Amino acid sequence: EERAQILDVFAHAHMKTGNGARAAAYLERKVVCLGACQRFRDQGWGMFQVATALQDADDFAGARTWSTKARDLAQKHAFFETECHACFQLARQDVREGREEEGVEGLRHALTVTDFVEDEQKGKLLVLGILDNLVTALLGRPGVEDGDLESLLCRFETAAQADSTRVPAREAPLMNVFLARNLRARLHNRRGDTAAARLELEAFAKLARQNPGEAQKVYQSGAGLAAPTIQMLTEMREAGEM
Repeated sequence: EERAQILDVFAHAHMKTGNGARAAAYLERKVVCLGACQRFRDQGWGMFQVATALQDADDFAGARTWSTKARDLAQKHAFFETECHACFQLARQDVREGREEEGVEGLRHALTVTDFVEDEQKGKLLVLGILDNLVTALLGRPGVEDGDLESLLCRFETAAQADSTRVPAREAPLMNVFLARNLRARLHNRRGDTAAARLELEAFAKLARQNPGEAQKVYQSGAGLAAPTIQMLTEMREAGEM
């Protein structure tokens, strides 16, 4: 166990310097140590950490391998938080690589698993991330039922509003509120309701002027923003409004 702790320290030092490949190498050795100690919960999380480090190093094939290992071990032992993270990461990779059907299915599964995450606050944060990605993915697909999108987006809006007022506050408590308004505008456009989309963008702009620091973070993140949203934020930035 002491060896695993030492390897973890080295891994995090490399992560801080942006060397994901070196971090992953140390984390892989940590995973072996944890398995030998039969600390399977920590081993599963360590597998997910390897996947994250490899993803940061742009080794997406390696990241997929380790996310799959983490998911399989978590499912075997009912480690729901690790399973959720691993499935979420695999699903996002599927969407990025053009396997949208598999990605959406994976996101839906991850969303279901959040109901079983032991730490309630961690579960809520996972719900926010998964819903954002799921609605974004579905908005780009033809043939998706409007009712399904509406239900998921309403859930995201409610969760985002609750997250914005929680104590202690997060570093960017309004981030998901901004993202929800962006998605709502995109849904209006999908329906052909340009007037409603314009009103949503106006509400977005008002919130951005009231919270320029957070609006700047949203702008820098990209975060699946629609073209009109990006244009509006760019104009506000150039005008010195944020």
